[in-house]
Amino acid sequence: MRVAVIGAGAAGLATLKALLDTGCEAVGYEQRDRPGGLWTDAYASLHLNTSRGRR
Repeated sequence: MRVAVIGAGAAGLATLKALLDTGCEAVGYEQRDRPGGLWTDAYASLHLNTSRGRR
């Protein structure tokens, strides 16, 4: 099954991980150049723990 997840906020990232863990062919799309969604605007000091690191 091919699935697209729109938005890389907390819910979008969790959904994408769950889909990939079950073997779905999933891809995520985000409007901005970084993940985090509304959390990055509301909480400027928030940092997500990702394997990609900050750019």
